[in-house]
Amino acid sequence: MLFALGMFTFELSSLAPENLDRTTTWEFGSNKRLGARAAAQFTGLGETVTLSGTVYAEIANALASEQNQRISLKQRIDKLIHPQISKSKISDFLTGRQDQHNQSAEIVSIDALREMADQGQDWKLVDGTGKIYGSYIVTSIVEKMKYLWSDGRPRQIDFELHLQRVDDDNTINSSSQITYV
Repeated sequence: MLFALGMFTFELSSLAPENLDRTTTWEFGSNKRLGARAAAQFTGLGETVTLSGTVYAEIANALASEQNQRISLKQRIDKLIHPQISKSKISDFLTGRQDQHNQSAEIVSIDALREMADQGQDWKLVDGTGKIYGSYIVTSIVEKMKYLWSDGRPRQIDFELHLQRVDDDNTINSSSQITYV
């Protein structure tokens, strides 16, 4: 597992993010004052995370079927990096020579994330080492389908998952101290 958002796991056989961009902001409200600079008040922290990556349909299909057959990680790696297999697979992919029955993976993972977002609730984000990033809501999903087959199925899907951190009411600092800058 690379990451988990709620019960959704990002794995090589589902969506494997290539990048995690994490932005932390310090939010301030300001009030204009006559004859002086504006007063600023710290209103809290903001945090966003963007997970982005690329799914190649043929690779996703191969990994998903291998995972279903319970092949060990070492066997999967050996199979993927074997020179004869990888060169021919890449060559076939780039030139468009494919088994017509297996042109692209059915990437249901992105739709599963959309269904999670439709629920309008927050989800815990955890990485593969067990680090908990916090609770996040899905603010947007960008899906770019490229190199389409004649029936419209993509060979490549680029995706971006935009998350915004939210705090539980129990974790918000209960002090009413006001800080002016």
